[in-house]
Formats: sequence, C-alpha cells, structure tokens
Amino acid sequence: MLYPIYVRNATQGELVFDELAGLILPAGEREKLHDSFSPVEIAESQSLKNYINSGDAVITTDADGTNELSKEDAINYIEIPNKKFVIDNFFSKTELQTPGQSQVHWDNVSDKPAIGSPAGWLNPVKYRVRAINPTVYPDNSKTGDVFVAEGYYKKYNGSNWEDIAPIAEGDRVIDLSSSDQKIFKFNGISWEDAEGNPKNNFVVVVSDDGDAKTAQYTYDESQHIFIKTSDADFVGLLPRVDNLETKTENIQSTLDKTKIVNGIRYEYDEVRGKWLSTTRMYLQFGYKGEIKNRYLITSIGNQTLSTSSEKLLRNATITGITADLGAIGTCNLCVRRKGDLTNLEVLSLNNLLFNQKEDCSADFGKGESIQIAELSQQHVKDVKAMVEVAWRL
Repeated sequence: MLYPIYVRNATQGELVFDELAGLILPAGEREKLHDSFSPVEIAESQSLKNYINSGDAVITTDADGTNELSKEDAINYIEIPNKKFVIDNFFSKTELQTPGQSQVHWDNVSDKPAIGSPAGWLNPVKYRVRAINPTVYPDNSKTGDVFVAEGYYKKYNGSNWEDIAPIAEGDRVIDLSSSDQKIFKFNGISWEDAEGNPKNNFVVVVSDDGDAKTAQYTYDESQHIFIKTSDADFVGLLPRVDNLETKTENIQSTLDKTKIVNGIRYEYDEVRGKWLSTTRMYLQFGYKGEIKNRYLITSIGNQTLSTSSEKLLRNATITGITADLGAIGTCNLCVRRKGDLTNLEVLSLNNLLFNQKEDCSADFGKGESIQIAELSQQHVKDVKAMVEVAWRL
C-alpha cells in the first residue's frame, strides 16, 4: 500500500461498511484500512464514499488523526493508491490490444495448446470419461464428470450421479483412467482400444466434455493427455454422411417439438404432457422472523400476509420449488391459487435442511395469482422459497 488511510466515525452510532467485509466502526473510533483491504476494495467502497460525503466518516493520513482531510480531498485521496496500483500492476485494454505493449511469461500460461498445425484429425468421441465399468464410483468428482457403468453414461450433477444416456455400439470415448488417455470404442459387447497410443498434436472433437457443449482437444505427447484447445457448439466436423443424415433427423425431430408464439419459444414436455416455454421465471417468497400458519410475502414486500401473491401474465405451470429455513423447525409450504385453499404442490422443510421439488406440474390460468402458505405446529423462522414457472400454451 502506497499511502496510509485511516477512517474515523464522526457520529454517535455505528457505521457499517458493506463492501469492506461488513466492517463495523463504533462511534468515535478510528480504523486503519490500508493493512486490511486492497486499494481496489477501498476505492470501490460506495458506503465509505457515502459516509465521507455525508460527514459521518472522516479520512486521516495519520494514526493520531491530526491530519484530517476535507470531503473532496478525502475522496481523491482514497482513489490515488488504487489508480497507482492499477497502473503499476495491470495492463490496460489498449495495451493488451497493441502488439509489443504487454507481455505474460510463457511459463505462467496454463493449459497451453500444442503449437503448429494439427498432425491429424481423429474421429469424434462422445465423452471424456473418468472410468469404464469401475468397481466403485469415482471419488473427488466435480460437476460434469462422466463415467461408464451398468450400460449407461453417468454424469455428476454436483450432488449425485444420474444416467444421461445408454451406451450404443460404435460409441467412442476418451478414458481418462487409462495410460496415455486412450480412445476406446464400444463394439456392442465390450470396449476396445480404437486408436492405439495417441500421437502428438492429433485433434479430436468431444461432443460433451462436461458442460453440454462440444469441445476440441489436442493431444500433448509430453504430458500424455488431451488438452482443450477450444470450446464451442460445433455443428459440423462430422466425418461420414450417415452421421450427417442422423443429425439432420435429430434436428427435424427437435423442430417438431418446438413452437414460437408471440416471440416466446415453447417445447413439448413429454413428462408433463404440455407445451412449456424454454425460458423459466423465478418467483421469490419469504418471511423475515417467526411465522406460523400464514402466507409468505412476495419479493415486492409491501403486501399483507393474507393477500400477498404473484399475478400471472399468461397461462403458466409451476415446474419446481425450492426452500429452506433460517432456524430449527418443521413446516409444509403449500402452493395455492389465491382465493382457493386447495394445496396444488406441497414441499416439506425439516430444520435447517434445504429441500426442493423438481417434478411440479400445477397449472394456473392467465390473471390468476400464486400464493404460498406456511403450515406448521409451532413457529418457524426466516422462511425462504423460490418457485420456478414456465408459460404454457
């Protein structure tokens, strides 16, 4: 830090600086900011600037407070270190766009692709899998990881493994657990080595590398791994006409299940048997403090507990609900149509555990309103809920 920055509370109450890690400064006390916060954090703290402009906070350049700055000087002073810090430590946009004006050491660039033209193209693969038919599920998994077991591709969604597709004859995958990250092909009975040891600078397209997007990988023989060189939704790069025809049929099948009405895209939900918009709306309900057998308040916040609701612009279907409590307790959250005590969807909450329901299918008409009733035997505290809604044809 180039300059010392002290702040003094000039009021009779506490000052709270939200952007500075929620710093609470008691009345009359002084705090040394430059040891605890970066120049960027100090300069971008809007609450600090507001307190300076209102006179509630005073900036000094020394610990004993003898050199107090005026409001204008204080604002300029807290921004000087940040401007100097940025100039000394960051390249500007212009510098990054101008050859010769910025540089990064090559050793500090991670996941570097192989330099030069590809040595060749390999036939595309479906996934990069953690393992093929392991005895136990892979550990230390992250969202998007895939492995093969029990005739299915299983993908980690952040909390558990779910089946995403059955394996089929001709499927190709990169096996991350194999030596040299070999490519294997399913022959209808078992997986066999499809390419032998990968060659340096050979390129392969992966249909889904964990983020549901197509990606291009280049093999680095020195590290014995495939390294991602680009990430995008490729449409082409299909080596055979029969694959292209299959893809065209899939596209037509998708179009048959898609409609655009008044600028809104709808797809047919085969599980719910309804045409639902691909865009989802999220309605928030909640209550700060203790509550028992009352309606939750919407995010608008200025409605009474008995009338608080969200009116719908179009025909809609509730597709999901998620909620939690801020303290120990149990209750049921019941989705209702305003003016009707029928519980259309029910979500149970137990103590501090988060809960959700993803298979909701309650229909509401245009102009109808959604309410959420909290039902419990005892008071519960700080209820928060979010309802996912799709428009319906």
